[in-house]
Amino acid sequence: MAQDLVPTTTSSRSMTFREAEAKIETLHGRLEAMPSRPNRFVVLRSLAATTTERRALCAVQNRLEQDLAPWTDRGAVEVIVTRLNLNFEIGRVSEIDARIRDNEFVEAVKGLPLAGIEAAARRFGAKTTLTAWDPKWRPNSAQFADEVRAGLIPLRTKLLHIRRVLEAEVYDPPTEADQARVAAEMARFARERAAFAEDADRARPTPTHIAEVREATFRAGVADLKRFDGHFALGDLMGRLDAKSGRGSAQAGRALPGAAASPRPAAGRERLFADARAAADLGAAALQAFRDDLSKDENTALATIFDDLIARVEAAAQRYVPPGDHASGARA
Repeated sequence: MAQDLVPTTTSSRSMTFREAEAKIETLHGRLEAMPSRPNRFVVLRSLAATTTERRALCAVQNRLEQDLAPWTDRGAVEVIVTRLNLNFEIGRVSEIDARIRDNEFVEAVKGLPLAGIEAAARRFGAKTTLTAWDPKWRPNSAQFADEVRAGLIPLRTKLLHIRRVLEAEVYDPPTEADQARVAAEMARFARERAAFAEDADRARPTPTHIAEVREATFRAGVADLKRFDGHFALGDLMGRLDAKSGRGSAQAGRALPGAAASPRPAAGRERLFADARAAADLGAAALQAFRDDLSKDENTALATIFDDLIARVEAAAQRYVPPGDHASGARA
């Protein structure tokens, strides 16, 4: 079995299992661990395993994985255990006691591979165990399980080395241009780290200072809002809207045939409504911008003001009748 040929397509000569196993430690010794990831390995392209060697290692890996698989045939394990215990029988043992004892051995090695159990039984029979054991006494179930596990360590180590060789990242040695690029990046990173360290040493703003800056920003925004169009404040605008809408309604009610037109032209009134609505929209946008910096009561109060302003603008616009409509309504 150890001399089975591993088929390859890249070489006229195939590697045997023994040759492939002898290559494992050589190929594993060429690997380099990544500094940032110790569980990952790399290898120079010139030292990496060839296609023939990788195929051979894959075959050995498959065989080791099969040998390390847990046993599924209980009858085979019972046969191995019974033969082992028969070698240490001195007196007559009842069949029930022997069955109980054999069952303890089977349960002790549950989940272990059958090949490892068989190898451990052979070592007990040859008195060449890997663990400490006095040949004068028959081993108990715990000693037998420990011997099985000890025999699996070399197989698992070999399987681990094969996986590292097959999964290692192959790289080419860096050129002078690559080294210069890395040096430049390292210098830039060092400068950024130094600048970050300087910023970290500076005094950080206190919560009180942050609150004062937010308050100043809010007050500046409100002041800009009140200076809208440079002529009137929001309170003045709301008062003028009430006065204008009242005069407009009265004039509409007193309109007579041939009456003179309103002293304020229609274009001026439409501009007033447009300015009022623009101011209300600006106020709503400012409220949305400063929402996170205001308290709940301040948000509610400002929202009420702007909603009322928008409602007054829309009501005034609906009640407003242009001068031409006054005359036509009177003639009708």
